[in-house]
Amino acid sequence: MKLSVAAALLLLALAPPAAAVIPPDVTYIPAQFSAGASFIAVAQADLDRAVRVNWLVGDVAGAYGAVPRQGDKFFCYFSNSGPEIFTAASPQAFCGPTPFLLATTPAFPTQMVLNAYDAQGGTASHTENVTVGGFALNAVVTVENDTVFLVIAPQGGVGLPATVTADIISQDNISSVIGGPRQLAQDLRTLYFTGNISVPPGAYFLILHAVGSSDFGGDAHPLLVGVAAGGQCLPSGGGGGSYALVADAVNIPGLFLSPGGVYEKSDYHLSNTGNEVISGITPLIPEAYRSILQITLLGNNSLTPNATTFFKVTLSGISQATQITTVVNLLANGTVVGQIPVTVYAGVGGSSCQGGALAVNPQFWVGTLTAGNPQTETFTLLNTGTAVIAGLNATVGSGLQGVATVSVPGSVAASGSGTVTVTFSPTTGEGSYTGPITIQSSGGSATILVNAQVTPDISGDIADVQGDLDLFATTLSDDQALLFSGDLQDIEDALDEAQGRLDAGDYQQAAALLAQAEQDLNALELRAGDTIAPSPSGEGGDFTVPVVLAVIVILGILLFLRRRKRKASPEEGEEDLDEDFDEEVKP
Repeated sequence: MKLSVAAALLLLALAPPAAAVIPPDVTYIPAQFSAGASFIAVAQADLDRAVRVNWLVGDVAGAYGAVPRQGDKFFCYFSNSGPEIFTAASPQAFCGPTPFLLATTPAFPTQMVLNAYDAQGGTASHTENVTVGGFALNAVVTVENDTVFLVIAPQGGVGLPATVTADIISQDNISSVIGGPRQLAQDLRTLYFTGNISVPPGAYFLILHAVGSSDFGGDAHPLLVGVAAGGQCLPSGGGGGSYALVADAVNIPGLFLSPGGVYEKSDYHLSNTGNEVISGITPLIPEAYRSILQITLLGNNSLTPNATTFFKVTLSGISQATQITTVVNLLANGTVVGQIPVTVYAGVGGSSCQGGALAVNPQFWVGTLTAGNPQTETFTLLNTGTAVIAGLNATVGSGLQGVATVSVPGSVAASGSGTVTVTFSPTTGEGSYTGPITIQSSGGSATILVNAQVTPDISGDIADVQGDLDLFATTLSDDQALLFSGDLQDIEDALDEAQGRLDAGDYQQAAALLAQAEQDLNALELRAGDTIAPSPSGEGGDFTVPVVLAVIVILGILLFLRRRKRKASPEEGEEDLDEDFDEEVKP
């Protein structure tokens, strides 16, 4: 019995210790994302044992939860859209709204902490410093058959994005990139980014990345291509896969036509990326645009594998400012074998047969307005005809009613010009106002298309924080003022930049800078409360110790003098010396 117990103890001593829990590292998709945007967090945790992974963002109240396991990954999708966006992926992977609501800098990141627990009570944690971008990527996503068409309108941030790219990943396997990365083309008129990606039917995430010289952004959108909400495949015009014919996108951002004018461009490519000959290729223009848009193949309408030809785009018969956003299917024997995305912004002058030719420049206005702050924009009216244009009046579209007022001249001389003044006076908070402003006259009509984003006025909030900062600085001692001088200057600079951003129409970045400045000021006030400030010299300090030291020094000097005198006259004057001493030390 004793032997068996000893053997058991020996085996227990020799048994290897339980393996430690692996700290759960995290990967974000996209790698860098925007404030308030959706994103995916993938935790790399121990898959060889039963573990539980939680996440926590300490700066945001209530920002914590579990990271559910999805197959061989711990996977969370953060979005304000809710769990209903999922199709093939489990709704359990929805982890609530994003906890990253403000843009941050590498110097002041937001921290996300991931904790892992096993059944034996072991724990491990990993802290990730997260820098959040300022570009908000407003996306208009259209799915036509198996092709995803994108229009991305960046807003906020510092400066403008230089590039915007898109990836499409599977909801079932987020490591699988199905389409992309595709760099989107920038529309120089609107500064939007456009492009398209073809993918097979399925449930995906659209991943957007934006990079500028001083800022960045990212977002993740759920995406269905040929798949119903229950995950069933839908009929596809392309036969259920990517098309063999790949065409250049037609993107004409700022076209101006004279009355009866015609626009042609012939350097667009069309390639056969398949393995079979495609014959009888025919562009099918949507019925709504057949009177103004034509696409013509140059050369043979058959393409062998890997062969490329050109096609021509013709615009004609346009009588007013027109926007075309459509997809032209390429048919071969009645089957869709390719698609051409078309985006056109076209403006037109007035009819010359009416005695004048009215035009306006620019014909588009895209910008940001601040609620409560009127803003005036001017446009130039042109009379390209030989007669005076009179009877001018302006009509504001329903989307701009109550926001825009227009002033036009009474007439425009032949070959002359005039000024149109548009005053935007939004009184409410955030919102989007779009619509046409149509100017009618004896020389025809001209249209200005407006896309305005309205943001709240936070200049008062910036002034309030500045006042709090100034008041706080007056409460500091000299030593504290020196200790916190760098922090005070950083907050001052952040408030100045916030006001500058607001004045420049960059509300989102201004709001982020204001929030950061307010947070830093609160933290500095707490630090100042923990710092013991010495009493300033000459203002109520404790002089007890210096006075005692001075008295001791004086007594020591007097005793020294007394002894010296005794040595000089040991027999005379001792009584007098004692009396003198008593008088000297008498208060």
